[in-house]
Amino acid sequence: MNELFEMILEKDEKIVRVAKPVKAKLMTSCMAWVLAMWAICYGCGGWVVFLPLTDGGMPLDWWIGVIITVGSLILPLVISIPFFLAYHKNRYYAYTNKRVIIRTGVFGIDYKGLDLKAIDALNVYVSFFDKLVKKDTGSLKFGSKASPIINYGNGSGGYKFTHVEKPYEFYREVKEYIDVAKAGEQGLSTR
Repeated sequence: MNELFEMILEKDEKIVRVAKPVKAKLMTSCMAWVLAMWAICYGCGGWVVFLPLTDGGMPLDWWIGVIITVGSLILPLVISIPFFLAYHKNRYYAYTNKRVIIRTGVFGIDYKGLDLKAIDALNVYVSFFDKLVKKDTGSLKFGSKASPIINYGNGSGGYKFTHVEKPYEFYREVKEYIDVAKAGEQGLSTR
């Protein structure tokens, strides 16, 4: 898996560990978004189904309501499942002796990295879905002065390794490298 990151590594940079999000956990959290989309679609058009029937049979509005309701159930799944599968296929996390790197993308491959020396905060987050779907999974959130840990309702934003196995073990491993990087920086600044 190191070849996934070779094009962006510096000459003296070595990958320590590569991880991939747990597919079942990622898909469960993504399906929560699908349910939200379904609720919006149903709220916009599904109410038409409940219009009263007339004596002459079912009104045209009722059929339009049925089509909108069925479409609102199927369309989010048809659109989102291939999108989330492509997202999972391209999503990898790595940490090196110098930084943490996130590889992602649906249509193209994107990378973002954060220097270990710049990391001021590292949090482990284990959600209800982590406990429900796949035990011993969670997310690591990295924060720096330039990119603080921001907790939106869904935990989006910033640098995070989401849906990884054994998050506490992963935390300890990365924390050791952060401490070494910061100690090296302090040693260089005192000379």
